[in-house]
Amino acid sequence: MRIAIPLVLVERSLQDLRIEAQGEPIDIRIERIDARGWLVRGVIDRARHASRVPYVQVTLTGVTTARPADLGINADKRLLGVAVSWIELSPFDPVET
Repeated sequence: MRIAIPLVLVERSLQDLRIEAQGEPIDIRIERIDARGWLVRGVIDRARHASRVPYVQVTLTGVTTARPADLGINADKRLLGVAVSWIELSPFDPVET
Protein backbone atom coordinates (compact mmCIF):
# COMPACT_ATOMS: atom_id res chain seq x y z
CA MET A 1 0.00 0.00 0.00
CA ARG A 2 1.20 3.49 -0.81
CA ILE A 3 -0.44 6.77 0.18
CA ALA A 4 0.66 10.15 -1.18
CA ILE A 5 0.33 13.07 1.22
CA PRO A 6 1.11 16.35 -0.55
CA LEU A 7 0.37 18.64 2.38
CA VAL A 8 0.12 18.60 6.17
CA LEU A 9 -1.08 21.54 8.20
CA VAL A 10 0.82 20.52 11.35
CA GLU A 11 4.03 18.44 11.11
CA ARG A 12 2.92 16.43 14.15
CA SER A 13 0.18 14.92 11.97
CA LEU A 14 2.78 12.68 10.38
CA GLN A 15 4.22 11.61 13.73
CA ASP A 16 0.78 10.70 15.09
CA LEU A 17 -0.54 9.07 11.90
CA ARG A 18 -1.87 5.53 12.30
CA ILE A 19 -3.26 3.44 9.45
CA GLU A 20 -5.50 0.41 9.67
CA ALA A 21 -6.80 -2.06 7.09
CA GLN A 22 -9.98 -3.92 7.96
CA GLY A 23 -9.65 -2.52 11.52
CA GLU A 24 -6.16 -3.90 12.16
CA PRO A 25 -3.02 -1.71 12.37
CA ILE A 26 -0.54 -1.57 9.50
CA ASP A 27 3.14 -1.00 10.15
CA ILE A 28 4.01 2.08 8.10
CA ARG A 29 7.07 3.94 6.91
CA ILE A 30 6.84 7.63 6.01
CA GLU A 31 9.38 9.26 3.73
CA ARG A 32 9.72 12.81 2.43
CA ILE A 33 9.42 13.10 -1.36
CA ASP A 34 11.14 16.41 -2.16
CA ALA A 35 8.71 19.32 -2.42
CA ARG A 36 5.93 16.93 -3.50
CA GLY A 37 5.14 15.91 0.07
CA TRP A 38 5.38 12.52 1.75
CA LEU A 39 4.88 8.91 0.79
CA VAL A 40 3.47 6.44 3.32
CA ARG A 41 4.21 2.77 2.69
CA GLY A 42 2.85 -0.31 4.40
CA VAL A 43 2.01 -3.94 3.76
CA ILE A 44 -1.53 -5.26 4.09
CA ASP A 45 -1.09 -8.87 5.19
CA ARG A 46 -3.90 -11.20 4.07
CA ALA A 47 -3.68 -13.21 7.28
CA ARG A 48 -3.65 -10.21 9.63
CA HIS A 49 -6.07 -8.03 7.64
CA ALA A 50 -8.52 -10.70 6.45
CA SER A 51 -11.95 -9.58 5.30
CA ARG A 52 -15.30 -11.13 4.51
CA VAL A 53 -16.09 -8.37 2.04
CA PRO A 54 -14.60 -7.99 -1.47
CA TYR A 55 -12.86 -4.69 -0.73
CA VAL A 56 -10.21 -3.22 1.54
CA GLN A 57 -11.14 -0.52 4.03
CA VAL A 58 -8.17 1.71 4.87
CA THR A 59 -8.54 4.09 7.81
CA LEU A 60 -6.24 6.98 8.77
CA THR A 61 -6.38 7.92 12.46
CA GLY A 62 -4.38 9.91 14.96
CA VAL A 63 -4.11 12.91 12.64
CA THR A 64 -3.40 16.11 14.54
CA THR A 65 -5.72 18.84 13.31
CA ALA A 66 -5.64 22.62 13.53
CA ARG A 67 -7.46 25.64 12.16
CA PRO A 68 -5.44 27.70 9.65
CA ALA A 69 -6.95 30.83 11.29
CA ASP A 70 -5.49 29.82 14.67
CA LEU A 71 -2.06 29.36 13.07
CA GLY A 72 -2.16 32.75 11.32
CA ILE A 73 -2.12 31.15 7.86
CA ASN A 74 -5.48 32.50 6.63
CA ALA A 75 -9.08 33.01 7.82
CA ASP A 76 -10.13 29.36 7.34
CA LYS A 77 -11.70 28.09 10.59
CA ARG A 78 -12.10 24.47 9.52
CA LEU A 79 -10.16 21.79 11.40
CA LEU A 80 -7.67 20.42 8.88
CA GLY A 81 -4.96 17.77 9.11
CA VAL A 82 -3.44 15.97 6.12
CA ALA A 83 -4.30 16.07 2.43
CA VAL A 84 -4.32 12.68 0.68
CA SER A 85 -3.87 12.85 -3.07
CA TRP A 86 -3.98 9.11 -3.82
CA ILE A 87 -3.92 5.64 -2.30
CA GLU A 88 -2.45 2.74 -4.25
CA LEU A 89 -2.99 -0.91 -3.42
CA SER A 90 -0.93 -3.35 -5.44
CA PRO A 91 0.41 -6.87 -5.07
CA PHE A 92 3.29 -7.15 -2.62
CA ASP A 93 6.74 -6.58 -4.10
CA PRO A 94 9.50 -7.25 -1.54
CA VAL A 95 11.94 -5.16 -3.59
CA GLU A 96 9.87 -1.98 -2.96
CA THR A 97 9.59 -2.33 0.84
